[in-house]
Amino acid sequence: MDKEEVLRVFKGLIKKHGTDFSVRLKYITSSNKTRKRHGKFLAMEDEEKVLLHNPDKGTDSWYQLDRIIDIKKM
Repeated sequence: MDKEEVLRVFKGLIKKHGTDFSVRLKYITSSNKTRKRHGKFLAMEDEEKVLLHNPDKGTDSWYQLDRIIDIKKM
């Protein structure tokens, strides 16, 4: 998925569910490894980053949209 496609998916989820939804991501880390991430959507910043809350760890993390390669709603 490219950045525009990921942005389109997030905008559609926001339009349909507001900010009350969770997602699963496949994300490319800074060391170019693919990792699975999940969390509840909290915010989007300048259509560049998305903030997710991981309930298992109790942490919030920012993810760059251009590093997301797959996204699914939980």
